[in-house]
Amino acid sequence: MRIPLIVISLLAFCRFSWAENIGTLFVQDYQALPGQICEVQILADANLKSMSAVQFRLHFGSRVPESAPPLQPLPADPKNPQNPEAKITLGPIVPAGVLYAARAGQNEVEVGIVVLAPEGRNTFDGPGVLASIPLKVPPEAPPGTVYRLDIELIVLNDGNGKPITVSLQGGALGVVSPHRLYIDGGSPKLPDRETWLSISYESDTDTKLSAAVIGISVVPDNPAFPLPQLIGAVAGQAASGSSVTLVLVSPSTAIVRIEGKGQLIGEGTIAYVRIRTPSEVVRRASYRLSLNQVRLYDPYGAELIPTLLPGSLRVALPTGDVNADGRVDIIDVGLCLRYALGLLVPSQTLLQRADIEPKRAENIYGDGVVNISDVLRMLRIALGFDERY
Repeated sequence: MRIPLIVISLLAFCRFSWAENIGTLFVQDYQALPGQICEVQILADANLKSMSAVQFRLHFGSRVPESAPPLQPLPADPKNPQNPEAKITLGPIVPAGVLYAARAGQNEVEVGIVVLAPEGRNTFDGPGVLASIPLKVPPEAPPGTVYRLDIELIVLNDGNGKPITVSLQGGALGVVSPHRLYIDGGSPKLPDRETWLSISYESDTDTKLSAAVIGISVVPDNPAFPLPQLIGAVAGQAASGSSVTLVLVSPSTAIVRIEGKGQLIGEGTIAYVRIRTPSEVVRRASYRLSLNQVRLYDPYGAELIPTLLPGSLRVALPTGDVNADGRVDIIDVGLCLRYALGLLVPSQTLLQRADIEPKRAENIYGDGVVNISDVLRMLRIALGFDERY
């Protein structure tokens, strides 16, 4: 017997709609300092409705590196830490008056597991926080450690006692350093200009530095983008009086050495790195600024392990800015006209800057030829008629 096509379509639609409406219990990603208490939230999305009984486990024993100490749940009764009941807080979507309990595993199999089982007679819906579980990061946990946070569902029933189908999504808790080092390229720059990258230091413990060795890499987001060139470095305000040198490894990679010379280096901008943007940029180019092989030393010579925060450098021109002075004016129109009439022979870069008609897509212009159409479009831009072109 053949099944009518419309029936098959309806069945497929129902199956697709049902799959789309499956709710999710999930954990977000977190960052915490060594010794800090992190409130890990168990969340329900908007597709979870009419919940009345929930029981699940949060597993946090898996970690990288494995040698890192485990996370610790907080006891519900700090005066009686041997009691296996763990501290939790129910989220705002759970109605008042429900029964709930939480148990921290104590044996070897359950190390790193919190068992959470809130339940109530009133149903409740997502989206929102189902429960918060405080976990303490061991003070000796090294920065860079990542703990997995996984949910294991035991029971999830609706008000009629029927199971609710749900998907589960875990997260991670990353241990970060109280010391941070970041690099910033600032606002967009014009091509063929000398500008500055700033390297800044922050510390949650107000720890000062006696010296620093910092590797810098400038990597284009697109391999076709021309490379900028690192030139030199000077001390920032936070390292005033320090000796700063830049050792080039390649035109776009270098090592910056900062020595306090008897003065401590505080929080803030500790160095400025001079860089020349490439002259061959046609309209836009972007670069990733990375810090690597970093060594920071405190006043006693002990090495600090910072969290490294990358930055970006952007080089950009207004459309029609042939001479790269940051604006489109009659000078650019005159150059474009001379190119169109063959009175001047432009370089490939200048030719591409002048070839702005037609606009084929966002930030994509030209047809490979500079003619009167480009001149007219550039004139309209210069006069303010096509500012958003």
